[in-house]
Amino acid sequence: MSLTREKAFCHSSVDDSGDFGFDQAMSRLLDVASISQKHEEWMARHGLKYLDSADKDVHFQIFKENYENIEKFNNAGNNTYKLRINTFSNLTTEEFMASHTISKMPPNPKVPKNNNIIRLPKPNR
Repeated sequence: MSLTREKAFCHSSVDDSGDFGFDQAMSRLLDVASISQKHEEWMARHGLKYLDSADKDVHFQIFKENYENIEKFNNAGNNTYKLRINTFSNLTTEEFMASHTISKMPPNPKVPKNNNIIRLPKPNR
């Protein structure tokens, strides 16, 4: 049987200093396990396999950070829309921009480069 976040908080304890350090650590562990499971489900849904465990770990950390940002945004409650996990959830902003925006497009051969601009005379009126 796995612990849910609610069960972890029900079985909490206070250390001698009065801090809830154990609760916070346990909550983080449960969050990581939950996010790890979501990452595995996300990988299966999108048919994604990483090159090796190091590559998977790097992209899991990115997924985790993106997931936490999505949850934080959605839980703020003052937005007119919600964010969700999508195909790009394991990419950094830089990776997404490099692979899915116009900067990736090859140059158009019909458009002259700046050094090839020809200045035309102004028409006489």
